[in-house]
Amino acid sequence: MNNSYKHLIIALNLFLVLNNCALAISQERTIETRLKVRVGSAAVHLKPDNESPVIGSLGRGTVIKSYKSEGGWYRVVFAPEKDLISMIGYVIASDVDILDEKDLSLSNPWKPSAESFRGIGLSVQLGVGISFFPGGDLSTGTRGMYNDLAASISNMGFPLSDKYFLDLKSAADISADIEVQVGPRIFLGIGGDYISAHRIDKIGFSEHGIYRTATSVPTIVLYAVRPSVYYRIPFSRMFHFILGGGPAVYFSTYEYCRTLGTSLLEETFRQSARNTIFGAQATAGIQVYLNNRTALVLQAIGRYARGSNLKGEEEYDRIYNTLDVSLQDYQGTLLLVQGETYPRLAIGPVEGAQRKKALFDFSGINLSLGLRIDF
Repeated sequence: MNNSYKHLIIALNLFLVLNNCALAISQERTIETRLKVRVGSAAVHLKPDNESPVIGSLGRGTVIKSYKSEGGWYRVVFAPEKDLISMIGYVIASDVDILDEKDLSLSNPWKPSAESFRGIGLSVQLGVGISFFPGGDLSTGTRGMYNDLAASISNMGFPLSDKYFLDLKSAADISADIEVQVGPRIFLGIGGDYISAHRIDKIGFSEHGIYRTATSVPTIVLYAVRPSVYYRIPFSRMFHFILGGGPAVYFSTYEYCRTLGTSLLEETFRQSARNTIFGAQATAGIQVYLNNRTALVLQAIGRYARGSNLKGEEEYDRIYNTLDVSLQDYQGTLLLVQGETYPRLAIGPVEGAQRKKALFDFSGINLSLGLRIDF
């Protein structure tokens, strides 16, 4: 199983465990009861029992609070004498009147609570996730160059023993967002992402009984900036549904390195190109509040982001039998070359083949799990 999928499963399991803990906490109830002594002197016992030692007394009209009742007794905190340390004891219910009661526990998580706008607030959110995207010509070209490398090894007369290739169509994503509340349900935010896709594709082959490995390593790194508007729909005090969206700018870097070594040949091929992509993104997610300020956030972000005109350089080094040295170095626009046995990416001059500017298609979806803190 791909490591990216394993990380997603672990994150989802962690989310479910914390969510169940939050539900359990929310069901605990704490009742604050204000009591007033109705008799001339109410005895305070050490335990909720008439046979328990008396550790103090409360005069008529004394108002005191209790946070726990037990079999017709109220547990109270009191000071037996002025300036002495407080003590915990119990008064019998028949000696006091109840003035009022207040539930201090969290409200029922399934029952919507009344909304109240408290002015502009600041929230910070950190998250990790996985981005899925088609890749466009970068995926097509790197796959073709891998197949071309395998064919070149076979043409040298070396039998292939194993092949490992994985399409460049998913990436790890680390995100950070800052949001400002400007209305009861409306937030303005600015977010950033570090997105990295890295593969090490291998071809194993045998040269006169010696096992050798050729590698093909494509890498894509993006830095994203996302201004957004969010709309929050509270289903309860614990669960909120969020919708949002806005423009996005992606600063992308593509790198590729291919190496092949035999007893007579050492070959290294490198490419590097960069561009800026302007796109758009939309968000849908669920916030699960663990307390009044902290929430787990599970969200999906769909995006449209496609760009060509990647500019960079290409370098090819070849040493044959330690004598012949070939070095080629080009700069220009990254192209997708078609019409050959396998499609490939190229920056140098291309003759007698169909070619076009390589398109990087980063449109797709991101699934993430985050932690949100409200200030």
